[in-house]
Order: sequence, then C-alpha cells, then structure tokens
Amino acid sequence: MDKEKTKRIQRIFNWVRFVILVLFLTFVFIGLSKAQPTNVNVEEDKTIHVIK
Repeated sequence: MDKEKTKRIQRIFNWVRFVILVLFLTFVFIGLSKAQPTNVNVEEDKTIHVIK
C-alpha cells in the first residue's frame, strides 16, 4: 500500500511541477513580448513595405 501511495504522490507532484513550469514559461514569454512591442511592430511594418 505504501509503495502505491508514494508512486501516486510522485506522479501528482510531477504533474504539478510540469504545470507550474508551463505557466511560468508562458508568463515569461508574454512579459518579453510586452516588453518589446515597438521592435516587433517595426519589423512587421518593414516586411509589409518590402512586400508592397
């Protein structure tokens, strides 16, 4: 019984750690994209002008 319980706890802990890691990465990505909005817009405008 104890071995099964520890396995279940480890599995839940791994899932929680994975979810926290994904959320942290998404927050970092959103923060980086919001920190540099002007550069992205300028690059997009350049590509649009080049296409025209």
